[in-house]
Order: sequence, then structure tokens, then C-alpha cells
Amino acid sequence: MCEDLKEKNIPLLDQVIEDNQIGDKKVKKRDLKKVFDYFKKDQTVVIGYKSIPRSLLGISVLSLFISGIFGILIGLAFPNMISYVNEQTRSSVQHFQIPFYKASGKLIIFSMCISFIILLIIFVICETKLEYVELTDNKISICSYHYQSGKSILKSLITKKENNENKEYSWQDLRRVKIELYFTKGGGGHQGLYTFYVMQFSFIFQDGFEFIIDMGKSVEENPKMAYQILRNKNIDIQASDEVIDYFEQNELKLYDYFENIYHKNGKNR
Repeated sequence: MCEDLKEKNIPLLDQVIEDNQIGDKKVKKRDLKKVFDYFKKDQTVVIGYKSIPRSLLGISVLSLFISGIFGILIGLAFPNMISYVNEQTRSSVQHFQIPFYKASGKLIIFSMCISFIILLIIFVICETKLEYVELTDNKISICSYHYQSGKSILKSLITKKENNENKEYSWQDLRRVKIELYFTKGGGGHQGLYTFYVMQFSFIFQDGFEFIIDMGKSVEENPKMAYQILRNKNIDIQASDEVIDYFEQNELKLYDYFENIYHKNGKNR
């Protein structure tokens, strides 16, 4: 059993089989977690954007602060400004008067409430990004704006039934997966631009549908576990040798691994 699991690239078992270090300090908690994650009945891995506002309290406080400013401006400042302008033009020849409303406490509170609701909705929509593929033991679930409207995604998110609107495939429907590495510039400031290494997954299905998504977008993401699931499902994975080598090793993170190869941000760039 251990030899069979060793072929599936479980890092802890490599140590147990090859070096007999099960009682050694080199067996770390993260290695144990990988093994326990592997034996979970329902593995769920996300690749792409699956981020919703984590701190509604922070968003609410910010919305309340801004709506307070709007309430004072609309309910108090603007009426007084308009009244002042009308007083100045009352004795003029044209006697131009700007229609205005009287300042009141009720108007301030009403303006604050309306502003708070509008701002809260805007912040939630802006902070919510859903464009992902979710891999489980039984199916592949895809959430994308390519075939689903933003209104539909937002509605399903509010009702907590986003999976009902997602496009679902069985593992038999998946023809192959391409994994490619590309470079992109980012950063800035006094340190200048940096080159980032981005891994891109392309899921190609039997019906011709192709879903392309970058990894490294979701907090729930575990690309190496996704790769392991694809291997365990005997999916045809098309990738370069260096990309495969990255997924097969466990010592270096993505940036460190490819920076050692390409030196895009090092002395040799």
C-alpha cells in the first residue's frame, strides 16, 4: 500500500519508505496535513477567482462613514449653500432663484440610509469575484461569466446556491488538461516592475468547451492537490517537463522554483 501511495507523490510517505524518518523532526505538520487531505473522501480544490467579502463588518463601517458624509452634504450643506446663493441673487435684475429644499435632521438620516444601502451593495459586488473551476471526487463544477450572467452569479451567491447555477461535468467528460507557464509584469514603486510566474490551466471537454483559468487567484486554491487529483483520475495532462517537475517536487514554492530557472528578477536577468 505504501509503495502504491508513494507513486502518487505523497511527500510524507517518501520519507517513511526511503529514509525511515517517521519519528524524525523532519516530518512536519504540513506534511501530515497533505496526507490527511489526500485521504479525505470528498476532495475539493478550487482554481481561479472564488473570493467573496470576508469582512462584512469592515465594509459596513466604511459604507457607514461615507454615507455619513453624503448625509451631511445632501441634508445640510447643499440646502444652506443654495439658500445663500438665492439670497445673493434676490436683489439682482434677473432675480434668478435656484429651487432648493430645506435642511432637516430627517433629511440627513434619510440620505445616510439610502447612501449606506447603495454603497454596501456596490462594495459587495466589487469585492466579489467568481470565475473558477472546482474539482471534487465526483464532478467538475465551473462558474464563469462566459455562459452565466453577472446577475445570475450574484443571485446564486446571495442565496448560497451558486453550485446550482454552475456548469457541471463528470470526469468522463474531460478530454485533457493543458498546464502552461507564462510571465507577467507587476509591482512598481521604488522597487520597479517585477516578473511574476503564472500557471494557466486549460480544461478541454468532450463537447468542445474549453475553460481557461489562471491559478493563484483564490484563497481556497491548492494547485498541487488539483494536479494530484488529475493524475489520480488518469486525465491526459499536457505540460512541459519543467511544469511537471514543479508539481512533482515539494521543496520550493512556484515563484522560487521558476526564479531559480529563469532568473527574471535576479542578478542574471
